[in-house]
Amino acid sequence: MVSSMITVSRFHPSLDLHHNNYVVGCNGNSFISHYLVHVLHFSPKNIRHINSIEEYHESFKKGQIDAAFFVSPHANVFLAKYCQGYEKFGSSIKLSGFSFVFPKGSTLAEDMSEAVLKETENGKINILEENMLRTFSRCSQSAQESNVPRGLDPQPFIGLFIVSGSISAIVFFTILTHLIAKRKDLIWNWIQLNLIRIVEKWLTLSLQIRSVHHDPGVELTPNQTAA
Repeated sequence: MVSSMITVSRFHPSLDLHHNNYVVGCNGNSFISHYLVHVLHFSPKNIRHINSIEEYHESFKKGQIDAAFFVSPHANVFLAKYCQGYEKFGSSIKLSGFSFVFPKGSTLAEDMSEAVLKETENGKINILEENMLRTFSRCSQSAQESNVPRGLDPQPFIGLFIVSGSISAIVFFTILTHLIAKRKDLIWNWIQLNLIRIVEKWLTLSLQIRSVHHDPGVELTPNQTAA
């Protein structure tokens, strides 16, 4: 199954191709041009026909196109060859794919289908594709890794965090206030009881200190208490 891919310059990562009338490039000899006009409803004047992988790159550099539509294998070759400055954008559009044609009744049709299915299931097709694309690549491993989309920075979500935190705090204090109001008698009795205990301890300590000061003949040792 071959998919149509959109490839855009990294300087325009969020193109709204329809509403802004951007010019897109595609292979003029393929079905893509017809699909863009009659299915995706692009204006023909906004479609530029490109004849080679190299011409896509030159058209991007000259500002003649803002995005490009490829069949999936061609998109992979383009991105392998020009790994810096471009990325796939949007979802793939599932369309009909390439096929093999054999004479009617040929046993090769069944053998070919079985062989392709077998190699796809055991992963050899992917390995062959990776090896093939590596031969087109002009980029170092570090350059290719830098092309991998980075994770989202938390900066855009600071406002959301503040709002969420504020709402959580308001909810917490609302619930706390409700619980206090509902159990105010119990809480007030607990506060009074603890205040009474504190006052009693303070009075007891104060009386002990006063007793010592009023009886200078009494000497306290670690093992004795005031009379």
